[in-house]
Amino acid sequence: MSAAPKSGMHPAIAVNGGMLGAVLFGSAAYALWPTAPEWWGLGVASVILAMAALGCLFNAIGAMIGRYRRERELRRYLMLGSGPKSARLATVEDLRRAGMVE
Repeated sequence: MSAAPKSGMHPAIAVNGGMLGAVLFGSAAYALWPTAPEWWGLGVASVILAMAALGCLFNAIGAMIGRYRRERELRRYLMLGSGPKSARLATVEDLRRAGMVE
C-alpha cells in the first residue's frame, strides 16, 4: 500500500506544489473573468483555469491523504516489534564452550 505521489516527488513538495498551483490557477481564473459579455472568450479561459486549479487542489489533497496513510501504516508496522536490544559480547569462556578456541 504505497502512498507516495505518482510523480515520484517528495510528498511535502507534491502537497505544497499542488496548493501553489491551485492558488496561481485560481488567481489567474479570477483575474481573467470577463466584465462584459463581449469578452466571453476570456470566460472560457477563466473556466479552464478554474478547472486546473481544482485539479491541483485535488492532487494536493490526494498527496496529503496518501502521506497520512503511509505514515499510519508505518506506525502500525513499527508497533509490531520490540525496541532494539544490544547484544552482549562473547567471552573467552563462551568461545571455548562453542569449540571455537582451545
